[in-house]
Amino acid sequence: MNQLYIASIALLAPVASTWWFWRYRRINVMPVLSKVITAAVVAGRLIFVLTHLDAYADSPLRMLDLGDGGFADVVAIFAAFATAAHGTGRSAELRKPLVIVLATGACAWVGATILIPSISTLPMQSPAITVRNLDGDAVNLATFRGSPLVINLWASWCPPCRREMPLLDDAQRTHPEVHFVFVNQGEDLPEIQRFLLAQRLALRNVFSDRLRQVGSATNSIGMPTTLVFNRRGEMVARHVGEIDAKSLDTALAPLERETDGID
Repeated sequence: MNQLYIASIALLAPVASTWWFWRYRRINVMPVLSKVITAAVVAGRLIFVLTHLDAYADSPLRMLDLGDGGFADVVAIFAAFATAAHGTGRSAELRKPLVIVLATGACAWVGATILIPSISTLPMQSPAITVRNLDGDAVNLATFRGSPLVINLWASWCPPCRREMPLLDDAQRTHPEVHFVFVNQGEDLPEIQRFLLAQRLALRNVFSDRLRQVGSATNSIGMPTTLVFNRRGEMVARHVGEIDAKSLDTALAPLERETDGID
């Protein structure tokens, strides 16, 4: 539901600013804006699907499900800029308003992604999403409910992710009462295995989420992101960016109180 609210706000913001330009400046940005949005969505989704074609082999119709959050972000941004440049090439009057409209939409999306989960009256639940373990077997993350859970979203190309791994590796050993789950976003199993081997990491519960469904379901817009859930599957902490020892202790504190019977 949060994703629906975020998408609605991200769409309404540029529409509202487009209306303002038409109402008060008599500048009609809508024709170009509609082309920019269409080009970004189609290009970003198409490249993402082609890149992860094997992940859709069992259910081809899922390629049309935009709700899974799968987009090639860089491609979508490039397509949007290219379409905007082409659409305003012969009309300098449209360039500044279009930039403002697009910036309004981007700011609304980022702001809604950060704020909506924090003001929700109900705590976010741990995701019940199927991922692949290092042997290629399907595992639903719902199997970890009932125990304290930490989900780390990461990628091997992400420098902060790489730097925090030794700390999380140590935490996994020193906190056996907590399930530490490492969900790679967007990479395939061979890439993940090469990374773990090169870094000499013997992590447990490492999974591949090639379609980045966990990140989408938890409204996580950056990596690394560390999510902490209690025994009831309720999120009690979120840390965006590289986590240090003090921040990790703070995030784990609610779980320790729960384990001690205080929570």
